[in-house]
Amino acid sequence: MLLYNRQWRDALALAAGFALAAFLIQGTIDIIFFDYPFHSIVAYFLYNTENAYGYSTGPVYRFALTILGFLVPPVSAFLVVGYARTAKLAPKLFWGGLIFFVAHSLFPNKQERFILPLLPLIMVLGVIGWQSFVRQSVFWQKRRKLLAISWGFFWVINLIAAVGLAFTYTKKSRVAPLVYLSDKPNLDGVVLEFGNHSVKTPPLFYLGRPSVVYDEYLTDEDMVWEEYLQGKNNFPRTSSWSIL
Repeated sequence: MLLYNRQWRDALALAAGFALAAFLIQGTIDIIFFDYPFHSIVAYFLYNTENAYGYSTGPVYRFALTILGFLVPPVSAFLVVGYARTAKLAPKLFWGGLIFFVAHSLFPNKQERFILPLLPLIMVLGVIGWQSFVRQSVFWQKRRKLLAISWGFFWVINLIAAVGLAFTYTKKSRVAPLVYLSDKPNLDGVVLEFGNHSVKTPPLFYLGRPSVVYDEYLTDEDMVWEEYLQGKNNFPRTSSWSIL
């Protein structure tokens, strides 16, 4: 927006301030633990670029369906309409969110976690824009009961989901075993077995200690995994990879 308004000096000052803050917060950390400033950001970008088709993919409209589903219809449609009406009210937030959405929709990797940061912005701007629309709409002024039912359904679904999620968490089958093993003082390695299913990435953080991944069974150059599947050896059950 500063560039659009040709406020060159303010834009330069903002960019310099952002660069300095980013360097102090992230750049120095990467210098200490990695090879150069912003190493983790560069590595993250390169990894996702190289593995764009290695995870969940889908059509360009997939994230649009994700937003409509996560925010519970029909209220999700209300919020999207309200968000669209805030282009003039909050142009920086509106266009920033829209560019974020379009960029991720065009990117092949369609993991839901990529679009989740946009949901709070859609909810805040969506409510503002929708309330303004309702006050001006003759249709909705005459259908207050339908609005109340829609919002009531929204809150019932969200409260049920909140209660259900309060007693569990995702990937529990992977996290809980590593949390349990993290208390074992003589732990030298962990072997995970997935049979013929695809290899699942373990949450190594929950081991509470440095660890590396051993990829012998991923490549299986010595046919160790193939012989195991055919019952030609009797070593303990192993997996496509192990942590040492």
